[in-house]
Amino acid sequence: MKYWAIVPLSILYNGSCGYLVASAFAIWYTLCMWTKYTVSAPISQEEYQKVYVLLSAAIPPEKRREYSIQRALLQHSAYTLYSYGAGNAVEAMLAAWEFSHLRYVEHFAVKEALRNQGLGTRLLQAYMQQSDLPVILESEEPGASAMAERRLAFFSRCGFHTNTEAYSQPPRSKGMPWVSAQLLSWPAPLNEADFSDCRVLLYREVYGLSSHSLAKYNK
Repeated sequence: MKYWAIVPLSILYNGSCGYLVASAFAIWYTLCMWTKYTVSAPISQEEYQKVYVLLSAAIPPEKRREYSIQRALLQHSAYTLYSYGAGNAVEAMLAAWEFSHLRYVEHFAVKEALRNQGLGTRLLQAYMQQSDLPVILESEEPGASAMAERRLAFFSRCGFHTNTEAYSQPPRSKGMPWVSAQLLSWPAPLNEADFSDCRVLLYREVYGLSSHSLAKYNK
């Protein structure tokens, strides 16, 4: 279903900058172009195929699942998929786990031909502003690659904070390695206790690690 939302007043007015009507309209328009899929609003096989093609082109194998496993996540009550595009086109996608106290953006991709045009910023910020719940995402460590540096700069411009606590990202596909990474958070950095709770939540709910594997993190 098409996703509609009321733009928060905090977007329309900022005490230091005055009215940001143009920015608010861009976010509103972005929201109107989204289609939201959940357990109660399922996606067709044809539409999901388009989303997965974009996902596969933008996300490396160790950071995504096989087609059938990835699509099956839509049966999880916390998992939500957003696709963006005019008509039948899928020009961008965002997949998130929406828990009661935070949101975790697992995958976010924009069609290559449309990058560096501000679409990614509008899409991500529109998602961030639709709720007061904090947003968490994973990113490579600084210096991992030139692409990693660009991603970190992009997330920083969008308002995310880097958390310096040690974090390793489990693989989403069998046979793939763990990846040294870091957690980013919005609207503020995580304190030590919140970081630990967030890591355990992701390892348990998103990556499906066993209680035995989680024991060393539950301290």
